[in-house]
Amino acid sequence: MTAPLVSVIVPVWNTVRFLPACLDSLVSQTLRDIEIICVNDASTDASLQVLGRYAAEDPRIRVFSHERNLGPGAARNRGIDLARGNYIGFVDSDDLISPDFYQNLYQGALIHNTDITITCCTVYDDSTAPAVFGNSQNVIAELKQRWVHNVRGMARAFGAAWHENRDFSGQRAALSAFPSVVDKLYRRSLFDEVRFPEGVLFEDMLFMPQVMFHASRVFSCPGGEYYYRRNKASITRRKDFRALLEKLVVAGMLDQWVGQQEMGRAERSQYEALVGRKYRQAIKSLVKKTLIWTPGRVQGVKEHAPDEIFRFFFKRLAAKFLMPPVILLLLASVVKIFMVK
Repeated sequence: MTAPLVSVIVPVWNTVRFLPACLDSLVSQTLRDIEIICVNDASTDASLQVLGRYAAEDPRIRVFSHERNLGPGAARNRGIDLARGNYIGFVDSDDLISPDFYQNLYQGALIHNTDITITCCTVYDDSTAPAVFGNSQNVIAELKQRWVHNVRGMARAFGAAWHENRDFSGQRAALSAFPSVVDKLYRRSLFDEVRFPEGVLFEDMLFMPQVMFHASRVFSCPGGEYYYRRNKASITRRKDFRALLEKLVVAGMLDQWVGQQEMGRAERSQYEALVGRKYRQAIKSLVKKTLIWTPGRVQGVKEHAPDEIFRFFFKRLAAKFLMPPVILLLLASVVKIFMVK
């Protein structure tokens, strides 16, 4: 069997409401020579039945299942292991892509000989789902005016260049600050060096700096659109204590990884600045939550994260990153709460 040009990996977990529209957008791609690898991560709704129905109608769809929920990182890694294409892309099962999305990315990858090719992304609320994809050009035009957070940030960081075919190979660390994996196409060989972390939330926050580090050529190729659904039930939009703590844990994992890599002084400075930014974002969220902690919530977080995690992070933050004294005092009080037995 001839290998497809592109392998599209779709982790699926309890998205039956949005899954048909996602799959419709995938099977409608103008780049026909693709495979669609759907990894059902132990969904408890009817997502698996939807996948089976679509797979029966289109042989390009391959369905695999986990017996228990392992998270999006593990689902994507399994898809990578199963992928046969020379290029790999990722689509979340509650999102949509324009018909020319992978045609645009694949052509850009060939023309510029890229390791990572990036395009644009728009955001919309999940309540608009029934009308978003289809023939309504007015709806799509409206969506294009509302950039998802990371693309707004990229537009501010890189200016008009972000909307052009442009070489960003020298700005890989800067691109890593915007950890969206879905608006890109990756050369398969990159995954010989990098995989998604498993068992944690916010795995993109660690994966993107690592994969950018190993990429030699990174280009932006605006054209096809990724439609990102602002799904309030999404794992990455959780604001509970476990989620906030895991963002801090992943920042620490990124910190340790940067320290282990061989890189030039300028590049290290960029990556360490990225680490500092991720620490500050996580701490800011945690400090805000301390104002409304209850004994029950404190106990729940203590059971999830061992004390040594907090000792490590507090020492690391205080030693390496300058923070206002009031923030350090608040953080110290947070650590003290967790140390109380």
